[in-house]
Amino acid sequence: MIDVGNKERTLRVAEAEGFVRLTDVIVRAVRERSTAKGDVLKVAELAGIMAAKRAPELVPLCHLVRLDGVRVECLLDETEGRIRIRATVKANDVTGVEMEALTAVSVAALTVYDMCKGIDRGMCVEGIRLLRKSGGKSGDYVNPDAAPEATPFKRGSQGPAAPERGLGQSPGAPFDPSASPSIRAGVLTVSDRGAKKEREDTAGPALCELLSSWGAEVVCRDVVPDEAEAIAGRVRRWVGEENLHLVLTTGGTGLSPRDVTPEALMGIADRVVPGMGELMRAESLRHTPHAPLSRGLAVTIAQCLVVALPGSRRGATQCFEALRPSLRHALEILNGWSREGDVPAHSDIHSFEEVEELIARHASPGIRPGLDRIERLLSLLGSPEGAYPAVHVVGTNGKGSTCAMLDAVFRAAGYRTALYTSPHLESPGERLLIDGRPLSPERWGSAVEKVVAALEGDAALRSDPPSYFELVTAAAFVMAAEEKVEVAVVEAGLGGRLDATNLLSNVVCSVVCSISMDHTEYLGDTLEKIAGEKFAVVRAGVPACFSGNDPALVPLFDEFCGRAGALPLVPGRDAVVGAAGMTETGCVFDFKAQGGRARSAPAESSPAPLESRIEAQGGGARSVPAESSLAPLEPLEPLAALSLSGVRTSLIGRWQVSNAALALLAISRLRVRFDRLTEPAVRAGLFSARWPGRLEIVSRGRPLIVLDGGHNLDGVTKLAESVTELWGNKNVGFVYGVMKDKDYPACLGALNGLPVKPSLYATCVPGMERSLASDVLAECARRMRWAGEVRAWENPLDAVGRASEENDVVVVCGSLYLIGWIRPKLLERMFQ
Repeated sequence: MIDVGNKERTLRVAEAEGFVRLTDVIVRAVRERSTAKGDVLKVAELAGIMAAKRAPELVPLCHLVRLDGVRVECLLDETEGRIRIRATVKANDVTGVEMEALTAVSVAALTVYDMCKGIDRGMCVEGIRLLRKSGGKSGDYVNPDAAPEATPFKRGSQGPAAPERGLGQSPGAPFDPSASPSIRAGVLTVSDRGAKKEREDTAGPALCELLSSWGAEVVCRDVVPDEAEAIAGRVRRWVGEENLHLVLTTGGTGLSPRDVTPEALMGIADRVVPGMGELMRAESLRHTPHAPLSRGLAVTIAQCLVVALPGSRRGATQCFEALRPSLRHALEILNGWSREGDVPAHSDIHSFEEVEELIARHASPGIRPGLDRIERLLSLLGSPEGAYPAVHVVGTNGKGSTCAMLDAVFRAAGYRTALYTSPHLESPGERLLIDGRPLSPERWGSAVEKVVAALEGDAALRSDPPSYFELVTAAAFVMAAEEKVEVAVVEAGLGGRLDATNLLSNVVCSVVCSISMDHTEYLGDTLEKIAGEKFAVVRAGVPACFSGNDPALVPLFDEFCGRAGALPLVPGRDAVVGAAGMTETGCVFDFKAQGGRARSAPAESSPAPLESRIEAQGGGARSVPAESSLAPLEPLEPLAALSLSGVRTSLIGRWQVSNAALALLAISRLRVRFDRLTEPAVRAGLFSARWPGRLEIVSRGRPLIVLDGGHNLDGVTKLAESVTELWGNKNVGFVYGVMKDKDYPACLGALNGLPVKPSLYATCVPGMERSLASDVLAECARRMRWAGEVRAWENPLDAVGRASEENDVVVVCGSLYLIGWIRPKLLERMFQ
């Protein structure tokens, strides 16, 4: 490095420019802002600003300069087919800022390339040059090819000033101090100049005031320099010595080379809290242009939640308000605090094995369609199924993922939720989650004992007891009511019309996922009959959303909705979904649902009665009136617009975009009723949703190990498509196990179509009589001329072990029972 110690401080300005030449298709995408990663021009400008401030990290001989301002402009010239990038950098220092300006232009150009390469790689960067510089002993410089007039320096606009809002005005229910113990909080301001008392700290005091009005006790308050050791040391001491529940840091998360707060916290964190950083960035984006490049973060250290907020007073308070409902729930979960409505368990049951044994002892065997038994049982229990608004989700494939997304969005918005799904992978406790966490076996035991007592006290139910699933559903409904949830997301078990979950009496939205052939012995032997069983759950005056995976079923869906008086909604018709991309870390896409008012299907004709087209399976249909024509709905229901560009989900698979779009369509209609479903909460919730065992990567080493519980032809076909897209050029081994009653020859055919010949490691679920023997499965694959090598393994772990030695990617699939058996064993091996 050159010594600059004897140089004088001088006002120095440098200006540089460059161009990115584009193809016509990229020009159109940039103009229409239709790229999967967002607004190309805006993000490139922000990347350039960030690069200028971090030039010393990127260029070895570049001195650290405290910049007074950076401006980067990206202008699309459609006539020339290029983007012009111009950067102006200003500093009052001892050395010039030419490298900062050139670095800003270069990184902005590379950002354009990165954002557009998925559309077309026909781009080139050209003409990067210094236009002019001023200041310093070397004198001014003007490039002879520069434009006659330099772009005047002006600080980048921070956007319109957001109105100052008090914490009580933010969305969400006010915090009730009596619902939880007093929260002990600390506020740590990260600022070099603040630590030297050269600058007044306004963000810290504002956060202290908000915390106090929120009901928290601020017991620690300090300012430290932007140094990792200082930040980590202070937070660690507060957590260890002061027993804090919540620490808010403000500053050190932006664009400066010294912004190290996230790295400091990650070094001492137990785990990252998913979704909170995304929510903060989404909230900040509406107010500050650098938000996409900020690094907000939330982590846990012991029982303390630590959140890194922006450094400005406005940015810190806005992010805190956006997070407030999630903070309350996170603290309660982290510390095991009881909420109003929690019911202590009084039961002698202490394990889920005992819970299952008690249910099995009183349940009738097998699957028994019909609603009379469960309806009578719920009535004896006080009708818990109507104690909360519910989103009812049915379909063949995608129900669990869609439910997980809906539940995560509601939780991110601060609602207390119940999520009821089936079957479970590893433990029956997974079937009901309250605020994202399972209840204890004692809690389940208490609820099941209430259900059994009601059953044994009724002569009709003793002689004709409910099925296993009906008893589990009744217990779940009882617990959700006792927990006083604000909304429940409920997945149907089998079918829909005669499913026990169809007894929900306060449904606010019906959601129908992808429909395909499955359980034909109960639902019918044609797709139309199966769809009729699903569509029959729609409710009068309630939004009904259908994935529309088979366009031929959409008219039937409209017809059911018209007869029932429901509001039919289908992605692609009532919402626009576009620019979808998929990687190993999830999917990104655009979603737009218009506002306005919903209408039912028009009464243009009087079709043949549905009953003549959909063969009823048993009795008890409640959702489809027998009118012979479609009736208009009055009054029409208002619909809230929802437009999200570059929205992300961490779930992998092209079909997850369809599931997410279906969930967002339902959310867009529910926002009228649930006003805390803000766009930042929707983004954060969708990103934080997790659903184990569905194209889940459990090991990212070599080999990559993936688990997927797709068990019918539609699910296996979608799995094969995603494996081809993500890893089609790699050696793939399928560890495949299946139940005897599934169409496994067709599923094997779907898996056999990969570009690189896959290997098959046929296996079975140990100890399960219903599981197809591995040698029978292997012989079936050989008869159909499987492309790669075929071997049979009785033990799935042995199959995974051999597959791991021979392949780049190992996919364990075929049955949820197989995934449930192998998943905990694989994870245990990995963490030993």
